[in-house]
Formats: sequence, C-alpha cells, structure tokens
Amino acid sequence: MRRGAERRLGALGWSRLERWPEEGAYWEALFVYEQTAHNAGQIASSTVMAGAVTRGEQWFFKALEVNQKTGDTPQVDSYTNFISALQL
Repeated sequence: MRRGAERRLGALGWSRLERWPEEGAYWEALFVYEQTAHNAGQIASSTVMAGAVTRGEQWFFKALEVNQKTGDTPQVDSYTNFISALQL
C-alpha cells in the first residue's frame, strides 16, 4: 500500500504543478500495483494534456476495458474526464 500511496501523491503533486508528463508517469507506476479504471483514466487524461493524444486514447480504451471487469468508475465519469482533458 505504501508504494501506491507514494505514487498517488506524486501524481497529484505533479498535477497541481500542471506537469502532465510527470503526472502521467506516476499514474502509470501506480497502475502496475492498482489496475483500476480510475487509474487508467488518469493516465489517459494526463497523457492527452501532455500532447500525446493517440496514446491517451489507447489508455482511455484500456480504462473502459478495465471498468467492464471492475466497475470501479461510472462510465459517464470516464467519458467526461477524458473529454475535459482533450479540451486543455
């Protein structure tokens, strides 16, 4: 759990600084330990905000795939967050 918490805090810190590539790297590191739709969605959002739209789309579809198994994120939230990220 400790590694997950450290990675989550790192991601949130980089997000606050609007350093999207660094934020995405922390979410990806967290995804290794916690394969949730939420974490995959965070990777998708930070990746598109960093300018890598195609890669972000891949992570968005991964988030939808994971969510079919886990149901941890309302699907409408996934779409809303991703569309918002695309607008930045």
